[in-house]
Order: sequence, then structure tokens, then C-alpha cells
Amino acid sequence: MLNAFIYADYREESFVEFRDKLTSSIKEKRLPSLKDFLKEDIVVRQKILHRMISIHEDYYNRYIADISDEQKTWMSLACNFPKFYIDYLENLIHPKTYIACFSTSGNNNAMWGQYADNHTGVCLIYDTHTSNGNECIALRKKYGVSSSGKEYEKYIDEVCYPINYGGNVCEANFFTTLGRLNSKELHGWLTSRDGKRSCCLNTIYEQEDKWRKEYWQLLYDRYCHKTKEWEYEQEYRMLLVSSLFDYTKLESRVVKYHFSDLKGIILGAKMLPENRMKIVGAIEKQCKQYGREDFKVYVAEYDHNTDAIVKRPLYG
Repeated sequence: MLNAFIYADYREESFVEFRDKLTSSIKEKRLPSLKDFLKEDIVVRQKILHRMISIHEDYYNRYIADISDEQKTWMSLACNFPKFYIDYLENLIHPKTYIACFSTSGNNNAMWGQYADNHTGVCLIYDTHTSNGNECIALRKKYGVSSSGKEYEKYIDEVCYPINYGGNVCEANFFTTLGRLNSKELHGWLTSRDGKRSCCLNTIYEQEDKWRKEYWQLLYDRYCHKTKEWEYEQEYRMLLVSSLFDYTKLESRVVKYHFSDLKGIILGAKMLPENRMKIVGAIEKQCKQYGREDFKVYVAEYDHNTDAIVKRPLYG
């Protein structure tokens, strides 16, 4: 018991020391008072808040490097709680989402190096089809549940969304983007103790169809945006969203596609011969089973004339 009290006292003193030094550091940066802060527009406020957070993180990293492991555990909880809390709040906005990535390019040297284990992997060539103006691949996945709890599966068109490169990161009002919550939970967040609705809750109910459409559009904007530097990837993304069904378990995310939608493969330039033969053997077996004669197998290689990765037919 004595050791516990001593440790508690030390933790408190350690945190107070950190707080006082951090406060002094922030004052030295001459950041505005709360009164002056509230006078600024939203863009300036964001810059000020970002600067304060950066100062906190820089000072925290410098401070925690010089204390014991036991103290680090406590300081991490005490100082990073706001970040942990906000990270959790962010997860309340949208359901868990899992992403499969595609590209319109199969000959990009950088992507072969980064995503195909330094040219030792394989590139799969899928044939998409257009549905309602979107590029799609049909996947066999859950679509309904019977009264007895039995889950039904069938092939459903899944959209491959093009990535938006550059531009502003999408922003959202947290209190009108709580689409994961049920009605009871939503009222718990957005009503007072005496049952008075907030303006945010009224916004949701008064324009529910518009709100729902914008809510799902925000999810796609959130997961289909990358900075301009990634534009060379020419990426598309397929999203598997845990909304009606729970996809958090790994086995639940194993979905099937039509073998006919897989048009071919490109074997990496540095793939081991034994791995190459295993893949070719598996493909030949599948083609025989489904009567396929149009499946294409290529090998990636460097072309000195064009200074680029090209694909040549296997045995061709």
C-alpha cells in the first residue's frame, strides 16, 4: 500500500511538471488568448489549434524520452487521452470499412516494387463491367438474413471507385454524421436531459433523405482521396462496409468473384521459378475445369528500348 501511494504521488508530480513546462512553452510561442482566438475565422482557428497540438506532441516526445517505462505508461494515458478520445469519435462516424485496391496500369515499375514484393509477386488482370455509370466487379457476398438467422449469399455488383487525387480533404460536422448510431443512441448524443433536441438532430430528421445520401457520399470521399503525389498509381478502390453485416472477422471478408472476370495474370520479373510453375499449374487446372481457352499469362520484364516495364506472353 505504501508503494502504491508513493507511485501515485510521483505520477501526479510528474504530470504537473510536464503540464507547467508545456504551458510555459506555449506562452513563449505567443499564441493568442481564448478571447482573441474566438475572434478569428475558422481557417485561422484551425491553424492555431494545429500549432498548439504540434507543440504538445513535440514537447511530449522530448519529455517522455527521459523518464522510466513505468512513468511512460502513465504519461501516455494522461497526455494522449484527448487523442485517443478523438480517434474513437472518428470511428463513430462510419462503420468499419475494408478496402481492395486496383489500378488501370499494370506496368508501373514503382508499384511492382512496392506492392508486388520487389517484382517477385503477381498482378491480376480483372475485366470490369459498367453498371449505372460505374465500373463494377460482381462478388458473392451476404445480402440477407432469414427469420431463423440463416444468412443468404449471391453475386452482387460492387463498385470500383476512382481515387480523387489532390484537392481539399473532406470535412464533416461530427454531430450530423453519426450514421452508425441507432435512433436511441442518436438521441442520447443530440438531446438534452429534458428531451430538447439540438439543431443537429433537427437537421437530420428534417432532411433525412438528403442527409443519408450525403452521409454515404462522405464515406466514399473519405476513403477515395489521396494526395497528388500518388496520381501515378491510377487507382480504383472497392469498399466492403460493415453496415448491414459484420465484416470485422477475417473469414467474413473472404468473398468470391466469377473466374470469367479474371482475364489474365502478369508474373513478376523476379518471381522464383518454382512459384511461377505453381501459379501456372493452378491456372491451367482452373481453365480446364471451366473450359477457358482465353486466359492470358504474361511475364513482366524490363524493356531497355522504352525504359519501362512491359509484359510478354509466357512461352511467347
